[in-house]
Amino acid sequence: MRQAIPDGPDLIVDLVGGDALRAVADLVPDRTRIISAADPDTAAELGGLSLTRTDEAMVKITEVIQYGLVNPHSDTQFGLDQADQAIAAVETGHAAGKIIVVPQD
Repeated sequence: MRQAIPDGPDLIVDLVGGDALRAVADLVPDRTRIISAADPDTAAELGGLSLTRTDEAMVKITEVIQYGLVNPHSDTQFGLDQADQAIAAVETGHAAGKIIVVPQD
């Protein structure tokens, strides 16, 4: 991630917590921009905030993106039937942003 975003990400939205959150906490330049919906204790320990997983919380996260406070850059989208190609794109390490797999009807 340091190669892709040398100054660090704008925001960390954690849905896992624990060691996974601790592992990425130093990537964000301002730890008040760590938000965890999974582990409020670890988020507080690291200087971040917590959100309860609710529809309202997801709306708030969406608004942060809509108002341009963060940029969740997406590189490529794949259909679920192309999941193997999505995994290959991630494994090469050359993705410029997030790889998204979209479920199909």
